[in-house]
Amino acid sequence: MIKGTWELEFDGGSTLSLEAPSPWNDLAPVKNYSDWATYRIGFDVPEGGAGLEWWLDLGSVRETAEASLNGTALGAAWKGARRLKCTAALKAGRNQLAVRVGNLWVNNYYTRPKRNLKPVAETLGIRWGTSGEIPPKTTPPSGLLGPVRLLPLRRRTEKW
Repeated sequence: MIKGTWELEFDGGSTLSLEAPSPWNDLAPVKNYSDWATYRIGFDVPEGGAGLEWWLDLGSVRETAEASLNGTALGAAWKGARRLKCTAALKAGRNQLAVRVGNLWVNNYYTRPKRNLKPVAETLGIRWGTSGEIPPKTTPPSGLLGPVRLLPLRRRTEKW
């Protein structure tokens, strides 16, 4: 598992320090945030990984993530196992990981104050009625939940 202090920077300027990746819903200043944010961390890798194929496992991501390692784009992870091949970008010594995460619009929508449609109904009448939608009691979690890990794989080359 990649451990250390994570920096979480939200589009628009706020930056937080975290001991581990956390859902935005648990962070008071950005509880209802809906957009993109970037998690960053530096970590060390010892020598001795030669001959291995390395994968970055992001763990749980809500909803979409794009990752880069040492400035090399690893790709997007948006469904299934959130794993990205990182062999070419990983190096012995200090590494810098950035994971950009976007959440769902619903996180912002259901936390907005309810609109007063009474003046519209008084002026124009009720034309559309209500759709019967029931908002959720809580909004879904957002962000990188982790755990974030490096996974080594050794490829077998001999024939069976």
